Amino acid sequence: MITISRKYELIVKTNLSAYAIANAKELVPSAKILGSTMGAVNKMLSLSQELKLLMPEIIGLAAVSPDWDRMIARYWNSLSEPIPYVGKTLETGFKYDLNDVTKKEYINAINTQIKEEDKKIKTDEDLKTYIYLKLSEVEDAYKAAILEANSLSERDKETALKAAYNAKYAKIWNIEAEHYKVGTPIEPFQYLLWKYCLVCSHVANEFSFAEKSMNIEFYLSSEDNKKQLERIKIQTKNKAMEKYLSIITSKKNVADILFAIGLGGKIFDLAKDNEGADLDLQLHVLLQSTMDKDPAKFISLASDKNIALKGLIEKYVTYNIFKRIQGTNIITDYTNPSKIIGNDLDAAVTFCSNPENVAVVSEYETRFKDLNSKFS
Repeated sequence: MITISRKYELIVKTNLSAYAIANAKELVPSAKILGSTMGAVNKMLSLSQELKLLMPEIIGLAAVSPDWDRMIARYWNSLSEPIPYVGKTLETGFKYDLNDVTKKEYINAINTQIKEEDKKIKTDEDLKTYIYLKLSEVEDAYKAAILEANSLSERDKETALKAAYNAKYAKIWNIEAEHYKVGTPIEPFQYLLWKYCLVCSHVANEFSFAEKSMNIEFYLSSEDNKKQLERIKIQTKNKAMEKYLSIITSKKNVADILFAIGLGGKIFDLAKDNEGADLDLQLHVLLQSTMDKDPAKFISLASDKNIALKGLIEKYVTYNIFKRIQGTNIITDYTNPSKIIGNDLDAAVTFCSNPENVAVVSEYETRFKDLNSKFS
């Protein structure tokens, strides 16, 4: 038999009032109750066979009892687990024993479905590998999806991240639904509580999603999550650097991005005080600083197919060809504010890309070129 520990921390999401923050030394936050939600309860009750194996000791009732279904439903609908403010450790690991008679039927059924003889379950280690290989594949797919999402526009990025998150945990739920067939939880209650958290609308399965909804009251964290987050951060930084090195080969590309992110005023001042190579160096420094602050956002900007046009529009704003009305995102003609270019930058891109506006856009281009700026 082998035992594989796998621990998660269920942590209360910090949401202190101004009063509590001011009196943090005197106030000790009380535990928060993790209660039942209809969706999570229904998901747990769908694990009929697993619950019959793992819950008799928890509720003190045999699975063959005529009251079993009623008591199990009552249990999950009455869930009320206090979670200390400092968090609660959940042991979700398993013991794997090929000689466990309760697993024989499941293992034989699994082996029947495996065609390659060398991949059949024959050892305790194989039992663990059967599950963890699947979980590893899900994690790899998730990391790839996160990196891909970071290449999208801000508008599309959040949608892609949420889709990747949902896909990951839907797959994990399905994999964990088979876990009991090859192993026995070290701590059945803690394991089932973790599974409940995976589908509970009040729990974020990762810290990065803890602020995505007002309904979130808790989040899960593990050493593996932390390591994965660090790996993604490193991969994102590396990808951002690749984009940076590609961009700095073109002065226009550098200026486009810097203007597009609203640094027109800063660029204008740098252009007044620097010439030639000195100006290029200062712009590269500014671009690198932008990359370092938020590598994921930088990748998204560098991958934006409209970045050149967005940069041009912001140049027009900086050089008083366009005007952004103070307190809004509305962009207008500088000399004729009643002429709306767009309610925001994306709308302005649409205006400037519209074939019907070719003549007026050409006029703006001419006016900008006549300024003879270092960026026209």
